[in-house]
Amino acid sequence: VAVFAYRDALTSGALINALGFAKPVIASRVGCIPELLNSPEIGVLVPPGDVAALTDAMRAARDWDLAPRGAAAQARARELDWDRIALQTLAAYGHKPQH
Repeated sequence: VAVFAYRDALTSGALINALGFAKPVIASRVGCIPELLNSPEIGVLVPPGDVAALTDAMRAARDWDLAPRGAAAQARARELDWDRIALQTLAAYGHKPQH
């Protein structure tokens, strides 16, 4: 399990890296992190600066079945590959792919 107790963040390459290594995540609800952790199987979000919530989440993680959570984390990381992101960006600007 990877823990990212950010008080403030816009993005987190380290978090994406953890997902790629099949690590479920406990992270603060800041920046784009809620969008990245779009399933409870991937990870748990806590309010930034809330030490009690972070502690509770870390204790709860002791009981997680890590195999399915790790697989979900890694699957999410695969969704974030650069080719897919480039196509989504082009589509957002109205570009139609050439076949």
